[in-house]
Amino acid sequence: MSQLDHDARMTLLTATTLWAATPVPVTKNSDIDVQALHAYARHLYHRPVGGVVVHAHTGRGLHWSDAQRLRILETWRHHRPETKSLVVAVGAPHHLADFSEALAVAVEMARMAAGEGADALMIHPPTFLKNDVHPWQKCFEWHRAIAEAAGIPAILFYLYEKAGGLSYPLELIDDLLTLPQILGIKVATLDSVMTFQDISGVFRFHPDKILITGEDRFLGYSLMAGARSALIGMGSAFVEPQAALIDAWTSGNTDRFVKLNAIVDAFGRATFRAPMEGYIARMLACLAIERVIPFESTYDPFGPGLRSGEIEELRVILTSLQRKFDSVMSD
Repeated sequence: MSQLDHDARMTLLTATTLWAATPVPVTKNSDIDVQALHAYARHLYHRPVGGVVVHAHTGRGLHWSDAQRLRILETWRHHRPETKSLVVAVGAPHHLADFSEALAVAVEMARMAAGEGADALMIHPPTFLKNDVHPWQKCFEWHRAIAEAAGIPAILFYLYEKAGGLSYPLELIDDLLTLPQILGIKVATLDSVMTFQDISGVFRFHPDKILITGEDRFLGYSLMAGARSALIGMGSAFVEPQAALIDAWTSGNTDRFVKLNAIVDAFGRATFRAPMEGYIARMLACLAIERVIPFESTYDPFGPGLRSGEIEELRVILTSLQRKFDSVMSD
């Protein structure tokens, strides 16, 4: 890559922006709806996002086969404009428990992503280390080896254990942020404002790194608490209010920020709730309500399905919130 390419890449990755963690349209027979995926990619790249993230938790990236992951990535790369970034999440499938084997798989996944045009990686936490005797030393090696192998910037992924991740100690986060390949960290605690605040405090020692919020349920507050960008599954649909919220905060438009925060919070409460793993099917349903993908392609084969009447409930909520958003933006 030329220096100009590198500079352009870093400009995209360090901008204050909304990254959408993208789900995958799937039919009832568990087949990826490729046509719907193409339609979704065209749609989302024309929304006010700085880029997209594929193979994250929202995209069930560690559940797909290598061939499926490649096809998904190729679709997003095919439609990607030069003004948008493409981030690829990498890790090891959940059935792997041996550290060396899992690391080898994750490194190969990272190299493939870099070879297929990823601008950056997001590194899934090695959750199989949860019961290890010395997990944090191995966790540091996990991130270092993956980032160095790919040769492109990498984003750490703090996912709270209650949400299926690992609770990294602050000392480990501090050490990981010293790695030159690490761009910053996405923090997704789900419901722990205290944890988010504590991690934010580490960044006073790393002013060159980026705190990225993954907090769908308190997006507005996480910006106030120090996040410079957002990388969220909620950003996969109903995009404009979330992007406008970030713009209002960065431009200092406090009145608009408060009004938009109420709208975005209401959307988060409707989609990110118990059962929490159901949020992926809910986001797909929202895309169908927005007429981006067909309703037949809103199935999540790895999580709970939508309950009876849930799509209609989401339709009513989205319609109401869209009206409120239009009203705020017309003021």
